[in-house]
Amino acid sequence: MPPMRSQESGSQAITRRAALGAVASGMLIAGATHLSAESTRLQEADDPQRIVRNTLTVKTTGSVFTSATKDKSQKHQLAATAQFVFQERRLPSGGRDALAFRAAREFESASLNTSVSGRETQSVLPTANRLIVANGTGAGVWSYCPTSLLTRETMDLLELPSDPLALQAILPAEALDVGGKWAAPGWSAQMLGTVEAVQKAEINGEVVSRAAGQAILKIEGRILGQRYGSNTDVRIAGQITFDESARLISAAVLTYTVKANIGTVSPGIDAQVEATLIRQVEKSSATLTDKWVESIPISPPESVSMLALDALPWKIQLLHDRSWHLFQSVFEGPAQVVILRLMENGGLICQCNVAQIPAAPPGQHAPIEQFEADIERSLGKRFKAIQTRNKLPTDDGRLVYRVVVDGQNTLVSDKGSVEVPMEWHYFLCAAPSGRQLSFVFAIEPKLAEQLGDRDVEMVRSVRFLR
Repeated sequence: MPPMRSQESGSQAITRRAALGAVASGMLIAGATHLSAESTRLQEADDPQRIVRNTLTVKTTGSVFTSATKDKSQKHQLAATAQFVFQERRLPSGGRDALAFRAAREFESASLNTSVSGRETQSVLPTANRLIVANGTGAGVWSYCPTSLLTRETMDLLELPSDPLALQAILPAEALDVGGKWAAPGWSAQMLGTVEAVQKAEINGEVVSRAAGQAILKIEGRILGQRYGSNTDVRIAGQITFDESARLISAAVLTYTVKANIGTVSPGIDAQVEATLIRQVEKSSATLTDKWVESIPISPPESVSMLALDALPWKIQLLHDRSWHLFQSVFEGPAQVVILRLMENGGLICQCNVAQIPAAPPGQHAPIEQFEADIERSLGKRFKAIQTRNKLPTDDGRLVYRVVVDGQNTLVSDKGSVEVPMEWHYFLCAAPSGRQLSFVFAIEPKLAEQLGDRDVEMVRSVRFLR
């Protein structure tokens, strides 16, 4: 997997998502008009043996916005290009609606180049993640690699605007002739838009021409919703070319005009995303064989849904579920830190700060009394009392020591100040070599049940690399 960049601000850590487009959708029930004797269904053949080559090019231009002060934001110019080339085979249905759309994919290439106010970054799909299983869901196409865990960066890279599975899902269910119109069902629109919560959505399609075995379909609409807790306004317009003899979407050109406010884990965006897709049937694939495809389960194992965070400058790796988002990583200077935020249903549940502690002699660790004294000193007036303290069992000789602290935060606004109860879950994680990390999870007590044991699971997953 690729190394994390040496230093990445909160906005830059999420900009890759903005570059690919934060698009939302949700639509009406399908219908049809202008039906003639020559009308045929414009839907893809559900052929699990067929291999389709996809070439997708995405260009994004516009601006992203980050918080500068309490009431002001800072504008950054955004330009990005992405290209994806992959073969795919349809997989058996996993259920109704979006769950019916599944595919096995082998990527030849996948890359994203982003420029934000002149600062350039690049994301490239690692060789270990070339084989991908894509599953349709209500909030988009959910991808995993059956052979190697994805990172957050790679997962974001594989979230494709105009994903072929999502385009297939919005095709008209009824036979239509030229002039025939339809409205796609809401679940397919949300799948195309990759939005968690849809407030209003309207996308309509029309068959504008049919000649020489090619049907041209026009789609357009507007979607209002939320993505990662950020209010999002999207307009979608473009056309799909359907090869009637091959029963295949052979091309699609869609434009997304996206506006979103600054969110807890994402910057604001005002941008235009242009996605161009070319598809063709191929005779064979050396990798997407019957044997490999048949080995893919209908429901993915829980283990493949985890994401890996590789902090290579610190020579560590840890695992976390997909609700955790990398907010900031700084590996240079005196204030080195990795910050993750746990988001669910658009709300912030918890923040986790990870930092290195100076190494102890081999076989030793920082004294527990010193660790607890440092906790009280760092919290200052926010500290009330230690609620629990305990050592967690490990099977590799590591020490994992956990301290849960009760306290409170003071929130100040124009209307005054208010005291908010808080919990801090501190962990000291020490390897037999003497290398050490500290974790602190900050959470309101009322949200502790939603956090569950995910703090413990993350700390236990840490691997100290050579």
